[in-house]
Amino acid sequence: MQSARWIVPSLLALALVAVGAAPALAGSHEGVTMPDKVTVEGTSLVLNGMGLREATMFKVDVYVAGLYLEKKSSNGDAIVKARSAKRIHLQFKRDVDRKDMVKALEGAFNKNAGSKKSALSGEMKTFKSWLTKLDEGDTMTFSYAPDKGLMVDINGKRKGTIAGDDFASVIFAGWLGKNATDKDLRKQLLGR
Repeated sequence: MQSARWIVPSLLALALVAVGAAPALAGSHEGVTMPDKVTVEGTSLVLNGMGLREATMFKVDVYVAGLYLEKKSSNGDAIVKARSAKRIHLQFKRDVDRKDMVKALEGAFNKNAGSKKSALSGEMKTFKSWLTKLDEGDTMTFSYAPDKGLMVDINGKRKGTIAGDDFASVIFAGWLGKNATDKDLRKQLLGR
């Protein structure tokens, strides 16, 4: 009978271990779930915030974005300027034509590049060449590592890398800077 007393506690312990071994999820936003942590070039990042990008006066859902940082922060300008690993991950809620994606990213670039606009025009041309039509459920990821630059992935496949810090800062400013395209999304990504 003594061994029977250990069966229930042992099963409970196994159940707790199994629950603890499951991947931690950050929750979901508008039906999209993203992990609490990701790794960029060997650096562990935590989910800072998630938000929904809506477009047009009809508030059409375009994508859910997640911002990953080395340490949580609500200071968009500091995040943009920091030479630390970061990532913005987009999961699309609807189909988006290539020309619409180019137009949106060009608009954000023009609002945020300032005096660096002409110096970064070659990088922008390369960046635009990687853009494709995106279907509902597709993903697009912008990752930055200080010694590497901006890495762009579509549906988990690397499109390319733009070396240096300046272009990456302009791209991240499109979501997080003072001239962010969508102020509500900016607040959500910054956890406000």
